[in-house]
Amino acid sequence: MNNLIVGSNYQTYKKSNEAIKSFIKQDQETIDLATYLKASDNDRYSIDNPHVFLKHAVTEFPNFLKRDVEKCKMGFLPAINQIWVSNGSLLCLWNYVEKTEIFRYECNEAVQNVELLKFSSNQVELVISTSNHIFLHGLDYQMNQKLKIISSSQVHSDGVIMSNFITTDTRRAFMQGDDGHLYELNTIADKNGLTISCKIQCHTSSPILRYTSYFFKSVPKASVKSLVVNNAEKYIYFLLSDSSIHSVNIQGSSYLPMQRYNAQNLESIHLISKAESNQINLMAVSNKGDRLYFSCKNNTIDLVYTRSPPPLPGSLLFNNLTQELCELSFYNHGVFASVHVKSEKKYLVLTTANSIRDGYSNPTLVEDVYSEFISKKIWSIIEDSPSESVNNHYFKDMFELPETPSRQFSTLSTDGITHYIKQRPIDYLSDVFNSTDPNAMLNFLHRYGAVETSAMCFLLICSTKSTSQPVQFLRDSPEKDEGLLFFFSNVIQDIWSVDIMEASIPKEQFAIAQKRLEKLLSVLELDINIKVEIIDLIVRTIGGISFVSFIHDQEWDKIRTMLSSTSTSCSFSDLVTSEEGAILSRELVLATIKTSRLGNPSNQYIYISSFLDSNCSHLLGDNNIIFYKGAECLQAAHHLKDNTEALKESLSYFKRIISLIDLDSLKTISKENYKLQNHPGAIELVFAKYQAAGTVPNSKIYDILFDIISDSFQHDDEEQSYSRSVIESALQLTNEEQYHYKIYNWLLQNNHKSVLVTLDTPLLVKYIKSQLSYSESLACLCKYHNYRKEYRSCVDCLVELATKATDLVFAKRVICLRKACDYLPEITDMTNEEKKNIELIHREAAIQLDMYCGLSEIESTKAVAEELASELKPAKILLDQYAFKYEMYEDALYLMKFLEHFDYAYVKKAWKVIIEECETKEDLKSKLTGLTTSLYPSITAFPVYTIYSIVEKQYSDFAKILLMQAGISEEIIDDAQKVLGTK
Repeated sequence: MNNLIVGSNYQTYKKSNEAIKSFIKQDQETIDLATYLKASDNDRYSIDNPHVFLKHAVTEFPNFLKRDVEKCKMGFLPAINQIWVSNGSLLCLWNYVEKTEIFRYECNEAVQNVELLKFSSNQVELVISTSNHIFLHGLDYQMNQKLKIISSSQVHSDGVIMSNFITTDTRRAFMQGDDGHLYELNTIADKNGLTISCKIQCHTSSPILRYTSYFFKSVPKASVKSLVVNNAEKYIYFLLSDSSIHSVNIQGSSYLPMQRYNAQNLESIHLISKAESNQINLMAVSNKGDRLYFSCKNNTIDLVYTRSPPPLPGSLLFNNLTQELCELSFYNHGVFASVHVKSEKKYLVLTTANSIRDGYSNPTLVEDVYSEFISKKIWSIIEDSPSESVNNHYFKDMFELPETPSRQFSTLSTDGITHYIKQRPIDYLSDVFNSTDPNAMLNFLHRYGAVETSAMCFLLICSTKSTSQPVQFLRDSPEKDEGLLFFFSNVIQDIWSVDIMEASIPKEQFAIAQKRLEKLLSVLELDINIKVEIIDLIVRTIGGISFVSFIHDQEWDKIRTMLSSTSTSCSFSDLVTSEEGAILSRELVLATIKTSRLGNPSNQYIYISSFLDSNCSHLLGDNNIIFYKGAECLQAAHHLKDNTEALKESLSYFKRIISLIDLDSLKTISKENYKLQNHPGAIELVFAKYQAAGTVPNSKIYDILFDIISDSFQHDDEEQSYSRSVIESALQLTNEEQYHYKIYNWLLQNNHKSVLVTLDTPLLVKYIKSQLSYSESLACLCKYHNYRKEYRSCVDCLVELATKATDLVFAKRVICLRKACDYLPEITDMTNEEKKNIELIHREAAIQLDMYCGLSEIESTKAVAEELASELKPAKILLDQYAFKYEMYEDALYLMKFLEHFDYAYVKKAWKVIIEECETKEDLKSKLTGLTTSLYPSITAFPVYTIYSIVEKQYSDFAKILLMQAGISEEIIDDAQKVLGTK
């Protein structure tokens, strides 16, 4: 029984699979940022989503920090969720997330800058810069607890204030000084990784003065303005005040200046991660807000693309006539933030990149812009808790779960900390549904497309933020089916191409997908009117996940070795959508069952198939599940001492789907049963197939049945009682004549007549009489009656066979008669006369057989012999037409005694010939002994006087002795001597 999907069209699944793979490819398409930039318009900005960034909250400073805040310096310490605020020598640290108690730090110098050195994910050191020193402190910063300083070290900076500290993954730290130079902070750590001493090294001063006192440092021609590190490439890049960009190789402990790029009016540089682009490494921001993208490859720095500044509020004419300056900028994974000054007004600008399909379905980059007027100086912009492994499709966040925390960005000013949440397309869609603007949905559809919008509606209604509007939208949407398939593709994209035959699978990803699909399935009950084929695919996929996860939780390594060589690889998608996958699932289930010993009475022997029934029936099919239950019960029977109930259950399951079980499977199941000596069960199953055969040729079913019966003979004792019980169990299933006759024929053809005649079945006698030849029928009936000790019927059959059958050789007729005579003493319902008559017939036949043998030995009488053996002939005919005619003297004597026929002259002649033919006394002695036993006493056939006379003439001295040795009494011999006058 192939594991085919009942009522399903694989072509439908094939088309769905192709569409899914296309959607997955589109969703996972990794287009380099450089490609997007080159394919986009220079000023492709969008302001149709006013809520692209949402001002979420403002965290006010504690009252203590509000004092003289306008005179303070401040900044973020994002790695520990703190801000720092300094006023002269007092430094305050405050956890703005947990809002814990302020940590106060008194310095003996005015604090100019505070940053963190992060050498590992769980180890940071606080860096406090003054005009003359750098102070380093190891921190203990447990959640919800006050900061603790656990180590301290310092180094003299000789009047240089350090800022913009960056660290490498090899524990190097670089910084820029307010004197315009680039410095490195060389640290020595203890066994716990905490700095115990440090020194400063300047990298941009004259080589001659590099190792002298800071007092002798040269004034740089251009000052360092911005600094970033690329840990992956082991490079640092820095921007000088002359707008030149420099790259430095920092491999190991080296510092090797490499390339320089001369630009104009640049204010800052930012690193572009490899997740965003393999071509672009660096972004520079000009004083007007232009963004320049650079490729730093092969020891060169090349400008790839320039993007104009995002638009600011105001008329186009006003913007063109006024000067615009960029004071501060920030960039991280697609989000750009800056503070712009225009006509003495300051604006905070936030942009986020999105991938939008154009009219030709090509991806293009569009940046949504958010801007607001600000009145206070922004000291710093950060992303709160940025993920260390940001999705490289950050600008394709269409299917990000609404429950997933949005990216949050914060700005720091004297008014406090302002938090902005980046809105995703799903958030935008939620706003559209809540909007009263009649054009809001049209704008959204125009931007994202109808299919994509439908897909996001499914995402929305599957979330905890579900409302009725998306459901109603989907009911009216002609693209809802394609949208559902798109959404489905997104849910399963991480597992769809997984090779389920590998040693391990990403179980967590499978579990996440299954949970989301189950939620989706419940949503589809909201009368959205989706195509049945898509719902069916979703249900099958849920079952497929359960199936694969369950199989891998069993003895997977052993299961893999039991599969055929063609089953070495299979994607999850093929398992769910292809016929090959369906066939493989059958192999997997059967292999799992074979390796399992978990089936027992407590779980009705169906531990595995019970799980499959509950979780995978739509994938595997109900009928296949029943088949697996039967197989598992049968497997359980192999390792249970008392397997009766398991075999019974197995038989019950198989019989329920017997019409679907192919003959190869039926043969295998039968073999498994009779290996367990359950031949009756195997026969019962085959008979069920026989009854439901339909178009299956009965001959093939009979072949399986006969294999079972044949094997039963291997378990027989001398009385063949086991095979007899097995065959009778097969015959008791029906009284159908043809079925019985097939089994009877097989027994005869395979030399099992001895078992056949012992069977207790009402059709057997009818079969013997009607289906066998006359002689075969009588012979079989004889055995039949003999087994039942019905000797009278047995004798009747033997006599009839001997006297009436025409196809029996004569010797066998005699044998039949002899056997009949052997039974006579056991018969009580036959008269003595009837018994005597049978014995006479046997004696006649025995004489006739002897005559036949004698005639056959002579070439001239062979034809006569054949005619003689054609039938039983009366004794009189034997004597007159054969014995006398062909001088068969001994046979004539037997017949004469039998008939009491007297012919003295012939008898004398016969004895004379017989005696004279004996060449020696030993020959004569042997002959006389034999004939005496058969003929004596008989006046007609054994005349003692005559015989003595003939012998005495040939052996005068030994005649008496020879006759006595043959069995004649001495008294009779003496009488013969007296009569003959020889005594």
